[in-house]
Amino acid sequence: MTLPAQDRAVLAFERLRWKNRGAKDTAVLVLFGMSWPAYVQTLHSILDKPEALEYDAELVNRLRRLREARRRDRSARVAGFEIP
Repeated sequence: MTLPAQDRAVLAFERLRWKNRGAKDTAVLVLFGMSWPAYVQTLHSILDKPEALEYDAELVNRLRRLREARRRDRSARVAGFEIP
């Protein structure tokens, strides 16, 4: 199976570096017609696809690591631990 064009476009977009989160939010809305939460949900579903890993393993693995780190940080805060 190959990765759909929309999924490839999202991964290409994630390769870009953004200085300002607001600018990225606006670009997501303009380019993909999605709100930020919908975009993040779409991105996470793409990262879980084996085809995405085949398409760009380095990027997908980096984004998976960032996602997992955010989950750990969030879990620690909920449990009452502070992350330095």
